Amino acid sequence: MAAGFHSLKSQDLETELGTDTDNIWNLGFKYAFDKNVAVEAGYAASDVDNTQDQDKAYTVQVSYKGATPADKGSFGYYAGYRHLGDLATLAPTWDGASQGEKGVEIGGTYTFDKNIMGTLIYFDGEEIEDGGRDVSKVFANLDFFF
Repeated sequence: MAAGFHSLKSQDLETELGTDTDNIWNLGFKYAFDKNVAVEAGYAASDVDNTQDQDKAYTVQVSYKGATPADKGSFGYYAGYRHLGDLATLAPTWDGASQGEKGVEIGGTYTFDKNIMGTLIYFDGEEIEDGGRDVSKVFANLDFFF
């Protein structure tokens, strides 16, 4: 489990939002049913009022197994839903969904050889703003571990 509180103060915020402070609190957890299946979720909320649904962020994900760099042939898959409101996320680190987007993300990792691991992710969603455009992305990565 995790919990946090962030207080941001900036003149830029006052120019854009009419307030110079954005307070964000967040909660998260991960539960492993066994060594292969886990579920995790996170929620964050900002105290800045917003009619575009940008004042909250949440994610839910189910994972199966997981690749490790030292174990050739190991693999893992996941499926999740992301809603990453601009006012409730500082710097999200998902490779599919980006700040200001919501949608479904699926991905997998595979260890081709010792210390060579590949990742493939697909995101299908839309911008959170009313009338936001559709967003589809593919992310691929090959990592070499030394």
